[in-house]
Amino acid sequence: MIKTNEKMHVHHKGSWAEKIAHAWLLEKGYLVFESDVGPIDMVAYNTKTKEFLKIDVKYLPYRLPAPDRNKLCQSTRPKTPFQIEHDVKFITVDEKGNCKII
Repeated sequence: MIKTNEKMHVHHKGSWAEKIAHAWLLEKGYLVFESDVGPIDMVAYNTKTKEFLKIDVKYLPYRLPAPDRNKLCQSTRPKTPFQIEHDVKFITVDEKGNCKII
């Protein structure tokens, strides 16, 4: 997996994280449809389970020890009312390209 560069601008890290999440979902058997605007970054469809996921991708740097990273994402980047209403999931992508659905 390609890692980020510490000197990379924060907006570039977000774009990088979306591409990593896209590839990760493809590896898991999802078809992925990206959005350029709004509270949903992508919609993924699992062809085996027929499951749809609405996703907002979050870049998650290593500022805290592993157990606290997802807490950081949930507390500093809470879901919007729209995301809550529409069951949007966060996919976090860390600096090493590891992905997790939270």
